[in-house]
Amino acid sequence: MNSASNWRGGVPAFMTGLALLMLGEVAAGLLLYGGPGFLPALSVILAVLFVSLAVGVMTDDGARGSAAVENARRLWLALLFSFSLAAVFAVGWEIFRGFGALGLSQGIGLAVLVALPFYFGGRMLGHLAGLPGTRGRGRVAASALLGAAVGALVVGYLFFPNLSPTAVILLSLVAVSGGALVHGWALDEVFWVDRSERHVGRSGIIEVERWLRGNPRTAHRAILENSRLRALVDGRGEPVTAEERAVLSFAESVRRPVVDPVDSAAPVPPEKILSVGLGAGVLGEAMRRRFGTATHDVLAADAAGMRLVLDELEGVEGVEGEAGSHSNRPAKVIQLDPTVFLHQATSPFGSGPADWILVDLLSLPGAPAGADLPPGAFARLRDHLRPGGLLILFPLLELPGGPDLTTSVLEAGGVFRESSLYVGGREVVPSADLPRDRGYPRLPAPAGSRGAFLVARDRPGDQPWPESVEGFLRVPRLGSPGRAS
Repeated sequence: MNSASNWRGGVPAFMTGLALLMLGEVAAGLLLYGGPGFLPALSVILAVLFVSLAVGVMTDDGARGSAAVENARRLWLALLFSFSLAAVFAVGWEIFRGFGALGLSQGIGLAVLVALPFYFGGRMLGHLAGLPGTRGRGRVAASALLGAAVGALVVGYLFFPNLSPTAVILLSLVAVSGGALVHGWALDEVFWVDRSERHVGRSGIIEVERWLRGNPRTAHRAILENSRLRALVDGRGEPVTAEERAVLSFAESVRRPVVDPVDSAAPVPPEKILSVGLGAGVLGEAMRRRFGTATHDVLAADAAGMRLVLDELEGVEGVEGEAGSHSNRPAKVIQLDPTVFLHQATSPFGSGPADWILVDLLSLPGAPAGADLPPGAFARLRDHLRPGGLLILFPLLELPGGPDLTTSVLEAGGVFRESSLYVGGREVVPSADLPRDRGYPRLPAPAGSRGAFLVARDRPGDQPWPESVEGFLRVPRLGSPGRAS
């Protein structure tokens, strides 16, 4: 979380606590000295104050996502209204001096000056604890108590000797307005979950969520499996996570050129992509749309869940491919566990070999740290590729102090003529304040870890592999000397 969001996250609760305490002191001063009985009156005031605050904090409207943000706006308006009503009542109290000695007026004052503002203040504080940009209940409680302490000192030592009760209430109203304004800024700078499509199947729970941000205006779709983030795409269906962005950029650079009557450098898209696993299916769909691939087959342990994900991705903006009608053909989803597929020597489906194969290592046990592929998996994957086809495995993770990635995937060097790792830098900082309670980061790892992906093919292609893509540097020719070209 950036520094601006960091300090802004605590300001709304701080300003709310400050305003409530200022109003509470003014209310106590007016009500205590408007009639006899200091101790009984103080007891009643404190009881109403804390009960109203507690009821407000306990009240949960159950709204989430965009509804929760809209409810926050309504609560700020309600809090502003209650403080405004308290200011109007204080004006009447000051104009009509005998007003405060009446039991009825004191009862009304208790409701207007204490019960109503503290109820809405409690609701606001409770609501803040569940919203993005405020960093949870502990942060909200600490900020509110600190604001209350400052408010008590300011009113007791600065305002009361110099200002009327009405003026102090108006200043507390300004504090509430400031808290609402800063909270709006904080909400604009962080992501929040708008809605979710949910599927319960044989592999667990698959969810497709919309993650939204106001400034800059951003809409992502997140795919989660059993509360674990598996893929993240933007409003155009393009990948957001670093490894997928790098893979897509790599694929763009290696599409082979052919002699074309119009354009001699026109790239030819792969005729068929085979995606193994949930995350590979999402990335393969982005490739199909961008490159105009004719056929896209997806192997998934839960075909219905994969179909839900692909159907949701149909609704993203700007996803037309380059090859006209080819890009409009829907992907074919095949019910097959990726681990079972990698263990089998022959193809369990009759879809034929592929130009590109994408393997989501998060679909396999033990991956991505070390890429624990079944014995002989690389040879079986090669058998499903057309001659000169491309294999891409992602995401890989190299832990500090753990085995080097070049030793954990050496089998590729013995099966494919060309194989390279593309390794990212250490200490990669996310570019946005993504919701960390929704499975982000996708690969939680200690500082110093590095992400990577593996590419391989059985013969040299028409296009040399780039030395770097999206900050990922190439480590060529795994398992043998020399440089692949």
